[in-house]
Amino acid sequence: MLCDANKCTACEACITVCPNNCIKFEYSSDGYSQPVVDEARCTHCGLCEKACPVLNPFKKQSVIFPEVYCAKSKDSELLNNSASGGLATEISRFFINERNGYACGVKNEGDHIPQFFLMDGNSDYRLISGSRYVHSRANGIYKKVKESLNSGKEVFFCGLPCQVAALYSFLKKDYEKLFTADIVCHGCSEEMVYKDYLDFIQDEKGEKIVKVSHTSKDNGWSILIQKLMKFEFESGDIIYRWSQQDPYLSLFLDCSIFRPACYSCNFARFPRTGDITLGDFFGIGTIKKAKDVDKNGVSMVMINTDKGKDLFNMMQPYLWAEKRDIKEAVYYNLNLWKPSNKSRIHNDLEKDIQVIGWDQISKKYYFSAANKAERILRKAIKTVIGDKNTARLMLCLYKANGITQKADKALNELQQYIADTTEKQ
Repeated sequence: MLCDANKCTACEACITVCPNNCIKFEYSSDGYSQPVVDEARCTHCGLCEKACPVLNPFKKQSVIFPEVYCAKSKDSELLNNSASGGLATEISRFFINERNGYACGVKNEGDHIPQFFLMDGNSDYRLISGSRYVHSRANGIYKKVKESLNSGKEVFFCGLPCQVAALYSFLKKDYEKLFTADIVCHGCSEEMVYKDYLDFIQDEKGEKIVKVSHTSKDNGWSILIQKLMKFEFESGDIIYRWSQQDPYLSLFLDCSIFRPACYSCNFARFPRTGDITLGDFFGIGTIKKAKDVDKNGVSMVMINTDKGKDLFNMMQPYLWAEKRDIKEAVYYNLNLWKPSNKSRIHNDLEKDIQVIGWDQISKKYYFSAANKAERILRKAIKTVIGDKNTARLMLCLYKANGITQKADKALNELQQYIADTTEKQ
């Protein structure tokens, strides 16, 4: 039995575990990919159901009340080419070069769709640097991780919360030599939507894209949710687009083009699925001054388990780190404890995106009078008062709207969960 289509995260655990290869992704009538079973070949063994993190979530036993740090790699080249503080890339480098183990991350393939691959000492760990604002293909990674662990090697796995959850559900236990990091996730768009968008950019430019970066730091890093898209073309030309200048990135950050499961995600919550959680440290320094935050960016590191604490301690020689109040993280990174809210245009956009191209999508949703006015207002506020004061203004609005109170409640519920779990043990 597969989970309900509206709850499916496309983690591919069911596809990976199926002994008869009778499950594959197909697009539904509403444009979303979902696993479909070939009933003629299915033996009803039930392995797909057992491996599904939605139907059978794995509960970790060593959950602690999180410690939070802002941190960044001491390697300036690695930092400049990575998202935020470069923690995922730095930890991957550590496992394959210093521990003779394996690391799992995602890299872009020829069609610019990211997919997982298993890295060892011969791999170029720099390929995983940067964030990808589209769903990544699992590419059989869960099975590869299990084989590597069974060989006695240490493995570091970094993925979305649903993918980390899928790994544990597939493995059915927490291996001593497995270390995991989940990424703070706003939601995922469909592969087909993203491909259509890249085709639109290529048609507009009149040449082929050779490289895409969603988190370029060529113009610095901001403590606000402001991303810079970078497109590199065959001719060597480069196009930059800020989040408020690009239709795909703007609609993504406005939570308009996510899969249905993203809006009710079981994994954008406490307790987190990974031993540590990584993300941009948005708003850093606005509540309490931070010592060493610059234009190159810092990561938010949340330590969720005893094993996560061991991992962070191992990484100390390679990182600059400063301990922070957990509320600073949860007040600005809302997806640490709740899924994204569906935007007001999502339902209409969902229908249109299947029948009209990105040129028409841009005109109808991105260049609409209301959207344009909102972008102009946002830009004006940031320009006049600056990033840090804009972040302070956001926090004031969160307090007025009751969001910070809900964040406090989520932390209190986590404390109670830990207390209850400890008592049962």
